[in-house]
Amino acid sequence: MGKDAGRYQIQTRNEEAISNTDDTGLLREFAAHWRDSVATVTSEETQKMRASHLRAHILPALGHLAMDQVNQRVVQEFVNSLYEKLSDKSAKNTWATLRSLLAAAEAEELLRRIPRPKLRKVVPRDQPRFSVEEMRAIVQAAPDRKLRALLAILAETGCRIEEALKLEQADVAEASMVRIRGTKTVCARRDVSISPGLWELLRQFGEGKLFRKSETYYRTCFEDILQYVAVNTPAKAPFHAMRRANKSLMRRLGVPREIAIYRLGHRQGTVHDAYDQVEPGEDSKWAERMAEEIYGFMRGMSVDLHSRVFVSHVAHIPAGAADEVLSWQHGYRQPAR
Repeated sequence: MGKDAGRYQIQTRNEEAISNTDDTGLLREFAAHWRDSVATVTSEETQKMRASHLRAHILPALGHLAMDQVNQRVVQEFVNSLYEKLSDKSAKNTWATLRSLLAAAEAEELLRRIPRPKLRKVVPRDQPRFSVEEMRAIVQAAPDRKLRALLAILAETGCRIEEALKLEQADVAEASMVRIRGTKTVCARRDVSISPGLWELLRQFGEGKLFRKSETYYRTCFEDILQYVAVNTPAKAPFHAMRRANKSLMRRLGVPREIAIYRLGHRQGTVHDAYDQVEPGEDSKWAERMAEEIYGFMRGMSVDLHSRVFVSHVAHIPAGAADEVLSWQHGYRQPAR
């Protein structure tokens, strides 16, 4: 079946269902029940992702159907339509949400069996990551204290960008420690040691949220920095590349596996890991060693932002280019808000 034919059939079913105001027994009725009850046992991030899949893709295409109409052919056509407009990974994730919904319907005997559509194999892509030298250049080239502090947190702790943007002044109340309130997993909520210099910098910020602008704003700033200093990395590398670099640095320094898992907020993979309880502060010596690797001569975050000494030590930039970098930092392009 061609792409246009599959799209036409789904569109036709939606048009036929416009006049149907009785939701009894329909997929959209069960989806509301599933979203508000069964699916709430997952993490907050998973709930947000599934709600997005339902709102953007599943309900517009299948919401008008009775549960017993959700058969192999219908689901395969739906999955094919996803591949036309989404990446292979996003299509697979959307199907995973629908499969979870249908599994719950099967458990409640509203569906005889779960359809099994044919999926494309997701080919792993090369994930961008930074070397320690590149990560150092990125942090040192930040044109203001807030952006520099944000990049330093990502470099030192390996936290996710959404975790960093949720940080508040209360989360750095304890000396040389930051409380990361991650929501992706239970393990994502953790107290992580940071360098004294970074902690002092964060304490200079006002009460409430440490970083008040949007992720889009900071991402635009990040891409500008990459274009200028990180010459060996893609200009569109995501913030997550800092997390991968942090993990690589911990492995290079020989950080114990249980501490690395704890600092990154990963789920512990084995029963043995579950018995390796890491206490807050136990990772402090590794935080200091990582800071030395990341900042090199800086030994923390105490060097003045616009000093010639600071600029001349930016990796990938010759000392003679200090004036050029200073003019770039002072004339930094502010992204559209």
